[in-house]
Amino acid sequence: MKPRSIASLALLVMALAMQACVIWVDPEPAPIAARPAPPRDWMAEIRKAAAASTSIVEATPLLDPAVADLRAQAKTAEDAGQFAEADVQLKQAVGVRADDPDLWQWRAEIALARKRWREAATFAQRSLELGPRIGTLCIRNWLSLEAARTELGDLVSAKSARAQVKSCEVPDLIRM
Repeated sequence: MKPRSIASLALLVMALAMQACVIWVDPEPAPIAARPAPPRDWMAEIRKAAAASTSIVEATPLLDPAVADLRAQAKTAEDAGQFAEADVQLKQAVGVRADDPDLWQWRAEIALARKRWREAATFAQRSLELGPRIGTLCIRNWLSLEAARTELGDLVSAKSARAQVKSCEVPDLIRM
């Protein structure tokens, strides 16, 4: 073999060896994908915020004995995580007492738990229209509207609903 052929052969062998190294080198590890945030428990957040209210005025509708059993059944179903069954009971209760803002708000919160954002907004709005617009029911109405609008991607309306919460609280009078 001629020296030139040997040199060419050596270069070819080196090129093939380098190519083999490139093939066998592990590629860069794939970036670790961020874990999606767990879904929000809107119902728990709303109830916790309402319970923490410092409003001194609370307007609650009188409970109708005609819907007491339906309320109890809805509560039992909700406690068991059976939100569809709880909504069935509440829907029947609303059929008996359509002007009860507490029932509409309860349905809104159940709809949030079921990820039925448009229903939640509709029910919360109905409760707000019927309700006293002060106290914890009012707070729950606006927070439910915020939650539904957030989940629907309407962040401007969600922020507006959140801002309305302050109007629900009636602070204690300063007495001298």
